[in-house]
Amino acid sequence: MGARGPVPYQTLVQSVNGIVWESNAETFEFNYVSPQAEEILGYPVDRWYEDNAFWNEHIHPDDRDYAVTYCHREASAGRDHTFEYRMMAADGRVVWLRDVVTVIHREGESNLLRGIMTDITDLKEAEAARRRERRDKEALINSTRDLIWSVSPQMELMAANEPFLDLMEELVGRRMQPGDDLGAVASADEKEGGFWIAQYERALRDESFVIQNTNPRLGEDRLWWETSLSPIREGEEIVGIACSSRNITRQKTAEEKMRRAKERYDIVSRATNDIIWDLDLVEEHITWYRSIQDQMGYDVRETSLDWWKDHLHPDDRERVEHKLERHIAEGCEKWEDEYRFAVSDGTYRYFYDRGFLVWNDCGEVDRMIGSMQDITERRTYEDKLEQLSLVASKTTDVIIITDAEERITWVNQAFEQLTGYCFEEAEGRKPGELLQGPDTDPDTVERLARAVESGESIQEVILNYDRNGEAYWLDMTINPIFNEEGELTNFIAIEKDVTDQKTHENRIRDALKEKETLLAEIHHRVKNNLAVVSGMMQLQAYDEENEEIRNKLLDSVMRIGSMATIHEQLYQSSSFSELDFSDNLRSLVDNVVKTIRSRAEVRIAYELEPIKLNVNQAIPSSLIVNEVVTNSMKHAFRDRESGEIRLSLAEEEESVILAVADDGVGLPDDLEVENSQTLGMNLIRTLAEQLDADYAYRSEGEGSLFELRFSRSEFKGIGSSHLQ
Repeated sequence: MGARGPVPYQTLVQSVNGIVWESNAETFEFNYVSPQAEEILGYPVDRWYEDNAFWNEHIHPDDRDYAVTYCHREASAGRDHTFEYRMMAADGRVVWLRDVVTVIHREGESNLLRGIMTDITDLKEAEAARRRERRDKEALINSTRDLIWSVSPQMELMAANEPFLDLMEELVGRRMQPGDDLGAVASADEKEGGFWIAQYERALRDESFVIQNTNPRLGEDRLWWETSLSPIREGEEIVGIACSSRNITRQKTAEEKMRRAKERYDIVSRATNDIIWDLDLVEEHITWYRSIQDQMGYDVRETSLDWWKDHLHPDDRERVEHKLERHIAEGCEKWEDEYRFAVSDGTYRYFYDRGFLVWNDCGEVDRMIGSMQDITERRTYEDKLEQLSLVASKTTDVIIITDAEERITWVNQAFEQLTGYCFEEAEGRKPGELLQGPDTDPDTVERLARAVESGESIQEVILNYDRNGEAYWLDMTINPIFNEEGELTNFIAIEKDVTDQKTHENRIRDALKEKETLLAEIHHRVKNNLAVVSGMMQLQAYDEENEEIRNKLLDSVMRIGSMATIHEQLYQSSSFSELDFSDNLRSLVDNVVKTIRSRAEVRIAYELEPIKLNVNQAIPSSLIVNEVVTNSMKHAFRDRESGEIRLSLAEEEESVILAVADDGVGLPDDLEVENSQTLGMNLIRTLAEQLDADYAYRSEGEGSLFELRFSRSEFKGIGSSHLQ
């Protein structure tokens, strides 16, 4: 219970929807606090007992002095009292309480205070919301020049905007206030007052209507008003009348002048700066003003009515003609329509046309004066807007519009179908909080947040979750929207469901990974098998007594080594279709030099550009280099203590240029490279043909030079499957 002693009606107290308490009237030390205190404020009841200052210290700082002082003063005076204040809850919330306090007198003194604290937070928030709403409405109605007011069934002023109060002050000589008796005001001018009382009574009979009237009390400066009156309902009961008046003095004055003078005047030109016309209904001809040339390009002053009809768009002609004829026949004072009209360059433009009938002294309609306003841009914009709205609503892509704070203000049908959330559920929430889940990439979320914070466009692919927790992938583009002042007002996100695509990509990625693993294993095994073959041939060469056969076996070992080097690099590479040919050449030449034990000390010099080469060109190129370098190691440095072999690799305009040079004895004088039938030269010729390459092998100064030039080619597949 949290009580220190027996408390009467304990069960009843605990059922009260509020905090029931008892304290010392002087010290405010609490003797009892009901368990509801913990439900409402979140603090254990024992805190109220253990800390005498608990109540004081947890009152909102802005209310503390008032609440403590007021309660102490009223208690000291022995008066029951009720007051409202805020307390700070355990979770940081601000809770409004209404505290109803009863002073308990014993032996003529105020000894105890008993009370109940009721949580009125919702009430206070509702009151604040109503005040904000009322303030906004007041600002809105005071921003218009129209008169707006409301009247109670007792003919009392309920509310009014400033223009109404200003006018009434001018009329009755004082500033009216809500609650003023409009009947008393009306009695000051029996005729005018009786008129308005009659209108109010008419509206109270559940009738909505519009009247036009003038105020005679303003004498020569009288104003014309168009007033709308409608009953205000609460359920089935009429609780007041809503009234609004629009100053139509200019309109009425212009109409009166038009009827009275029957002259061409500028009533329409004052309403618009566009094409002014005057139609003689008797002669059926139209007088045009100069604006027709500016707007349409026609240099005309007068035309027939048929000329105007002939320039109407064929699809609009029948409708427009019929509506105009009906208005004239029925004597409707104002006619207006929108239609397409041909201008001088043969194109059609949209016009808003309106005209006023003019009666002669006999009461017959004989003229019509009006204006045409070019609204092509507006109509084009509206059509585009309608098309965009239709596209946005019906597109299969998800479209989300948020405000500048990223709260959802609109979604299309595709959003509702994909996520399972209807607009009402999503409105006001942030898309990320609504749709992101456990496996959503945090880096992607951070990039999106940075772009949104800086007001920049961004495109990302992200994993989201629908209402049922099912994951799906979106290709999302977010763009900021700025107003004419450059202020950020909205974000629009266009999102495409790419779940199937991502699933397919993942399957392809898994398949490629398996293929790469298989290819790596194949290259590894090929390399190992070549090493076994090379080793066996090398052993056979060492056992062979015939030097010629031994040399041929060793040449084959080096050729196999060249291919094994390529497979080793492919096995270690991330690509199985191309390799770094410059690295391959270094490994290949180092292997040849180690295999052939030359008596001379041979230095190898490299000038190699980093070139990636397709494996189908790398293999024959490597074998050619193997033959040339092997030849230099065997024959170029006989009877020499040292020598140098230089390798260069470059690329010029998609052509690969490979050169091997040495500073040895050069090629034999009687060697005809093109006709040589040695195995080495046959291999070079055959491999050069496979590469579609040009080559030259010749003596040059002190030594020999081999050059190979071929065009880079990209074959699909790997290995030597394309070698002929």
